[in-house]
Amino acid sequence: MGYAMWLHASGELLNSGDMVLPPSETGQPANGWTPMPETGQSRRDRVYIFECGEPPPTRHCGKFGFTMNCFLYEVEPIGELWPDPAPMMAAGTVASRCCTRARVVRLVGTCPAAGARAWPTPVRGRSAAD
Repeated sequence: MGYAMWLHASGELLNSGDMVLPPSETGQPANGWTPMPETGQSRRDRVYIFECGEPPPTRHCGKFGFTMNCFLYEVEPIGELWPDPAPMMAAGTVASRCCTRARVVRLVGTCPAAGARAWPTPVRGRSAAD
């Protein structure tokens, strides 16, 4: 099996080595595209990542609601990988998983939404030292 590049889409501006933390640790609200936990389709104590597949990684821009207007990162999952509980992701052709945390390897691109009027205000991520 070849090298799997795991991606994470975020509105936060992160550096290589920064940790991607779940909403339960950051206290940030769920994104508009994140189903409510009561539906069984998301977990606020997990970080969601997806496999890049064939390059380039930016081919995923706009493919999903969460890649419409974001920074796209290559990440290294930390901890066990679990299947994404969202039925739309389970039925898709992209391997989507969740883990307890992820470490940013590098920024691979930005995904501005077609016709977007405003870019999200970048929020600094958390470093491994935080």
